[in-house]
Amino acid sequence: MDGLTRAKHLYDIIIEKCYNPNDTNYNAMIKAFGRCGDCQMAFTIVDEMVCGTRWSTINFLLEACISDKEAGFRHALLVWSRKLIEKKN
Repeated sequence: MDGLTRAKHLYDIIIEKCYNPNDTNYNAMIKAFGRCGDCQMAFTIVDEMVCGTRWSTINFLLEACISDKEAGFRHALLVWSRKLIEKKN
């Protein structure tokens, strides 16, 4: 089993068991999907977070952007600017 398959399997278990992840769980999932090259899933997990994103979460999301060779830089700029706008408000 490769890392991405394992990460997806664990994510499916979390959904199946109706587990309510905390920030640490979310950050670990974002980091795992980002390192395995599934940037889209990392963004999906951030969208599922019920609490606001912290800088640690943004850092993991920016790391995930690196895995997307075509649009990763654009995604990173959007994430960064959105967090800065959120911080102002």
